[in-house]
Amino acid sequence: YNIGDEVIRTVVKEILNETYGRDIVGHFSRDKICVLLKNTSSEQAIRVLSSIRTNIKNKGVLVSLDEVFFTVSIGVTFSSAKTSYEELIHKAQDALSIAKNAGKDRVEVCF
Repeated sequence: YNIGDEVIRTVVKEILNETYGRDIVGHFSRDKICVLLKNTSSEQAIRVLSSIRTNIKNKGVLVSLDEVFFTVSIGVTFSSAKTSYEELIHKAQDALSIAKNAGKDRVEVCF
């Protein structure tokens, strides 16, 4: 559990380094973190999330004097005025499943 907690802290730190005060970062479930980027174009959002993915891949956590590296898979969707919360969650989870099934360590978008 201690190693898992350290991984989560590392991931959140990297997310917070790339997001701004207007954005929202939260623990969505046991193994998922949700990031809401406000007033951000789709191109800029993908750039930010890709940067987060790359930064995390290059960070490690210390385990018994060894540095252990890990990766993340990121699912992305975009909202409009008509998009419901449930629809956003469903699309983001679909994109995340695609990223994981395509080999992990990826950013995938579901429109």
